[in-house]
Amino acid sequence: MSSEIPGSIARLKLNGRNFEIIVDCEKALKFKNGEGNIEDVLIVQEIFKDARKGEVAGNLEEAFGTDDVLEIAKQIIKKGDIQLTEEYRKRALEMKKNRILDEISRNAIDPATKLPIPRQRIELAVEKIGFKFRYDRPVKEQMEELINELKKIMPITLSEIKLLIESPPKHIGHVYTIVKKSAQILDESFMPDGRLIMKIKIPPGIVKDIISKLENISHGTIKIKEVM
Repeated sequence: MSSEIPGSIARLKLNGRNFEIIVDCEKALKFKNGEGNIEDVLIVQEIFKDARKGEVAGNLEEAFGTDDVLEIAKQIIKKGDIQLTEEYRKRALEMKKNRILDEISRNAIDPATKLPIPRQRIELAVEKIGFKFRYDRPVKEQMEELINELKKIMPITLSEIKLLIESPPKHIGHVYTIVKKSAQILDESFMPDGRLIMKIKIPPGIVKDIISKLENISHGTIKIKEVM
């Protein structure tokens, strides 16, 4: 076997010995989290001591209590480390970067004007400060760090808007459908005449969108106002 392997390596050190398997990187990570089948994960059904050199591992039963390749592969993935491909790292980084920027643009306001800050303006500021996103760091941790850095060059704070929605009976189903996708319901009550009064908390970046959707289904019969 050449040094160019057709996938990623998952590796486990056990009692001073090295055990490796060749896997599909993304499927292996999912399997480690309880998704998928081991048969789909393995690219080569063999246990190696050095996969790049093609050196097969011996005495498997002594190390694992079985010589079943699939069962051993499960242990290696669950207990060992999975080598991430460059392609996976790039894709994971881009996904995490977009998630962080989406969260900030949804929740960020200018504290002076109380208006949402457009994502484009946030992206330009991120580029200016040269913030480096990491695929292997938690979203919340990176968000907090990025916000602190952005505060040094622009007025920005994270906030949430509270809205009071009053809906006639015929629109209540639509109201729930729209609200539950992106808002937190803080309180709700039904009036004797069937009207629903609901208090919600919502990111400022999508307030206009929510109000627009509610107005479109009701033609003004749903009352909406911002509350403290």
